[in-house]
Amino acid sequence: MKKLLILCIALASVPFYKAYSISDEMQILNYSRYTLGGHISARADNCFPALRGEFSDNIYPDGDPLGRNVTYYKKFRNSQNAIVPITQWRVATTANTYVTQSANNPILDNPFGTLARWGGIEVEYWNPNGGPYDNGGFALNYDVRMESPGSPNVCLLYPMNYTDANVTVTSFYLDPTAPDDYVVVIVNS
Repeated sequence: MKKLLILCIALASVPFYKAYSISDEMQILNYSRYTLGGHISARADNCFPALRGEFSDNIYPDGDPLGRNVTYYKKFRNSQNAIVPITQWRVATTANTYVTQSANNPILDNPFGTLARWGGIEVEYWNPNGGPYDNGGFALNYDVRMESPGSPNVCLLYPMNYTDANVTVTSFYLDPTAPDDYVVVIVNS
């Protein structure tokens, strides 16, 4: 039943999404009771160059009065203007180097504006009204680890979907043959 609900939400969002989107957008739809904190990634087909941006605020539960349960990122530059802002991006040009760039820096347009795919999301979640076991975390699709300057950057692959006792998460590309628009839907399990 939960998977059917996710599928219905995802399919209902596609016409709206396609009608109003510009290509190269990542959309995160949190219809759960959980608050999310973490980061998203983008990369080239062979992993580098890659970018990783941490949320400057949380993605809030469904029903948030400011609408922060749904956020969109249209590429990387000016992501500080998103509903849930990303103010800085870690940019890895090789497996051994990265620099931090401000989200309004024009350097994020090229070559990073043409990265092959969105798709990495790694978060921790918690119920603001819950107990100590009402929390967890998940990673979807892929991620790029950039822990400290000079240490190796690593590309990691994860499943496209995730389920635990608290959340069910589905992610998909609107067009799998041209993976530049990526959607993540989170609901209660």
